[in-house]
Amino acid sequence: TRYFKGQRVAPRDFLDKLAAFLADRDTPLMPEEHDRLDRLRSAALAGSTRQGNQVLYWKEEAARLAVTEKALTARWQDERERGVLDRRRATEVLGALELEVAELRERLEHTEAARADAEAQRDTLRDRVREQDRRLHAAADYAREIEGELAEHRATFELLRREVDVLRRQVDVLSEEKPQPRSRAHERVGRATTQVTAEGSAASPPESRADLASGGGVAATEFGYRVSSRPAGEVSDELFAEINLRWEAWARRNRARADPATAPGLHRTLVVSRGLAMCLGPAIAVVGTAALYVGDIDLAAYSFYSFIPWFLLVGWSFGAPRPYDEMEALSALRHPWQVWPCQWSVDRPDGMGTCNRFTLLDPEGRPTVEFTSTQELDHFVPHGSRLELVWVAGTFDSPCVIAFPSPTSWKGKDAVLVAVPEPVTTLQRTIDPDEFASLVDQARNAQVD
Repeated sequence: TRYFKGQRVAPRDFLDKLAAFLADRDTPLMPEEHDRLDRLRSAALAGSTRQGNQVLYWKEEAARLAVTEKALTARWQDERERGVLDRRRATEVLGALELEVAELRERLEHTEAARADAEAQRDTLRDRVREQDRRLHAAADYAREIEGELAEHRATFELLRREVDVLRRQVDVLSEEKPQPRSRAHERVGRATTQVTAEGSAASPPESRADLASGGGVAATEFGYRVSSRPAGEVSDELFAEINLRWEAWARRNRARADPATAPGLHRTLVVSRGLAMCLGPAIAVVGTAALYVGDIDLAAYSFYSFIPWFLLVGWSFGAPRPYDEMEALSALRHPWQVWPCQWSVDRPDGMGTCNRFTLLDPEGRPTVEFTSTQELDHFVPHGSRLELVWVAGTFDSPCVIAFPSPTSWKGKDAVLVAVPEPVTTLQRTIDPDEFASLVDQARNAQVD
């Protein structure tokens, strides 16, 4: 207790016994705690005024210094021996490095010579590549020019084919012994088509879209409605460019299916998709059959629904449907725009799909020509029917482009449809006289160019 009360300084063996005592009772001293006790004991001895404590302190200090001296001496000897070994090893490494430097100098000389030869070959190949690029650009320009001419010839051929079909039908009608009376609208269409055919046969083949006349323009001008002096594709160049771009995208994808040089990336994607589709189809079928065999209805249903994306993948990989709307629109846009008042109605037979019906009206409100289209519209869905001012491009005996309120975009603010002519229905039509008179005035004063 005198040690704990601080009356006397405990000897070192007491601290060791205290540590052993605590360790036997599962409360061992931590190393840092033991070191702290040693420091406190040494500080107590150093600060004590008793001569015995002073003598003990200096003895322990001398012993500690002797141990430190011995450790430092051994360390110095080790470091000295290690330094000799390091110097010997450094001498060996230096000799090896000198040999490696000599080898690197020799390799550098050979590399410099090879680099000079490679630069000469690079310059030669660069000149050759530039020449090949020049020839490739020239070939691409020529190919685009040829494609443009082919597109013009195809459109001209399609127009002439339709006119020949119209003439053939007219000849069949005239050759009948008792021709059936035709409606007023069909008479106008016949006169318009005959006039276009006569003009086309007497003149040379057209060189551009501007040389083509409108088959339906005569009917529009007969009522005083405005008709553009240029083809609709030139008046609405953005619309024509957008439709033409969609057509060319389909044609490019179709060519890439057979010719890898057309679009290498797309061709590789199509090949990978075909392989994936051919692997997934049998796998889905096997899984579905196995599920039905073991009675797992959920897995069978999952396999059945997996066929839907598989069919879409097969359709995209092996063939895309021809964009008939774009094809018909490009042909119709070779004719001028006509501005017509019309009655627009939307039919939904049996709740399946939408049928837009456009009935073009003369100044007296009588139906002249009627078009239908199943194309879905993002805007302008009327309740029942309503009057509308529309722009029409094309002949009235073939699919036409119908746009309202102005022909600016294929799928945007303005609705643009590819509609087909139909027999005029005999439905009772109710027309607001004031609203219709306003539409007739707009049709006669519209800015079409």
